[in-house]
Amino acid sequence: VKLGDGVKLGDGVTLGDWVKLGDGVRLGDGVKLGDGVTSDALNEALIAALPDSFEAWKWVRPNRTSPNFDGGTVVEYPFGATIRAEGQRSDQQCAPGLHVLRAGYRPEWAGLCEADHDLICLRVLVRREHVLFGGMPGNDAKLRVSDLVVLS
Repeated sequence: VKLGDGVKLGDGVTLGDWVKLGDGVRLGDGVKLGDGVTSDALNEALIAALPDSFEAWKWVRPNRTSPNFDGGTVVEYPFGATIRAEGQRSDQQCAPGLHVLRAGYRPEWAGLCEADHDLICLRVLVRREHVLFGGMPGNDAKLRVSDLVVLS
């Protein structure tokens, strides 16, 4: 087993032979990964399972700017705009790119903020080819993408 810097494993996590997890990966309680699993391969598999294009939710401030949960650059999200950001495909959830939630998820459910926030939800269109981080088992609500189109 090879674990990168800052890897956090929950109680009862089982890792098979030759499992490789990159820096900063977090696995919750009870996760089991078989022999030869890598976090990059898990990311690729979850991205490959996505439809060609899909709706996601971008939670923003009432002025339509990013809430900056991760301390990155503030981005504006005007209706109808195509927004692009630099970023590399990797197993890192919190890395350069645009962060969105799968449709149906609220930011407080993903531990991003308190439940009494004033954020508004924008519907955005994402193409699978623009997904940089597609999730990890048990941690796939928050995606990282390079491009999106603001639908609402």
